[in-house]
Amino acid sequence: EELTLWMGNDLEAPVAARYPIVAELRDRLMKAGAGAAMMSGSGSTVFGWFASEATARRVVESVEWPAGCRACFARGQGAGPAHV
Repeated sequence: EELTLWMGNDLEAPVAARYPIVAELRDRLMKAGAGAAMMSGSGSTVFGWFASEATARRVVESVEWPAGCRACFARGQGAGPAHV
C-alpha cells in the first residue's frame, strides 16, 4: 500500500473512461496479487508490481488476458521488484 502513495498518472482516469480495457487490466493485475498496478505513460502499457519474481511469472502464465493483450515479465535492475 505504501508504494501506491508514490505512484500516479494524471492521464489514467480519462484514458480509462474512453478505453475501459485499461481499468480492466489494472484490476486483473491487482486481483492477481500485484502490490500496485497502473497505466504507464499515455496508455500503451498497464503494469503491475509484484514483490516476488515467482508470483509475477505465475501471473503472466495463468491470468486470462483479453484478446489483443500480451503479458510479459520484466525484472528491475539488481534485486528489485518484478513487473508484469
